[in-house]
Amino acid sequence: MRLHYLFFLLTPLWTLATGQAPDRLIWEGDTLPLYTHPLRSHPIYKQLPKTLFGTQQAPFNTGCWRGHIAEWEIQHDTLFLVNIYTCDYPSNKTKADLNALFPNQLIREKLPASWLSAPLLVPQGKLLYYTQSYVAIYEKEIELTLKNGIVTHSQEFDNFKTQLSVYAEKDDSLLNYVYSHINWQLLPDISKPVKVFAEIVSGAHPFPDTIRLLKKSNQAVFDDEALRVLKSIPSWSCYYKRGVPYPIGYYFVVVFDENRRKKYAKP
Repeated sequence: MRLHYLFFLLTPLWTLATGQAPDRLIWEGDTLPLYTHPLRSHPIYKQLPKTLFGTQQAPFNTGCWRGHIAEWEIQHDTLFLVNIYTCDYPSNKTKADLNALFPNQLIREKLPASWLSAPLLVPQGKLLYYTQSYVAIYEKEIELTLKNGIVTHSQEFDNFKTQLSVYAEKDDSLLNYVYSHINWQLLPDISKPVKVFAEIVSGAHPFPDTIRLLKKSNQAVFDDEALRVLKSIPSWSCYYKRGVPYPIGYYFVVVFDENRRKKYAKP
């Protein structure tokens, strides 16, 4: 993994990429986000024209690298491709011509997803935590198993055990906790800033599961103090996806310098 943490004081691992817009699924009267892309597995996907929308150039969007948002529908347990929109849907409702892309294959202007034998992941309920689309956490998730485009099985997962801590969610709270709990009086004079790079990993319970130093300083006294304080953090977020713990790592840099000593050292 590239060392992005060298450039950030505090950042979750999964915020290093722009969140991607999901496809849409019409199912049982609801329109839901779909966190899988069935169109990518179509045999001619790579041959589909780059200008899906005729002469109109699809707007560039870093939150939609695939260049489109597909709309799907489940009718009588069969998955159909209904529309392909530009990435700035719904403000732009320009859509591709499915008849031109898949000649003589449509049924009532919809394309049966007969090529697909793979699960679909459909989130439901309240959004508990958002990062990028494929790791956004909702109250529940439904996995639909498909064979040749037909839904053969569904399974529901409950993520109710997800808990969010102020220390993991608000940078200022974590910074204040760490620097106000350092025992500055026991540290030697600091002629220039000393940095200790660490990773905090969430687990199954609302406190840090694993804390490790990724890059130590040249002085053990600073490394030991950084590790001691990080291990004392009283609470941390725990995340569940598909009903099981979903470990998330945060990079954190503990910076020791005289300015912080003056600001946080207790009299």
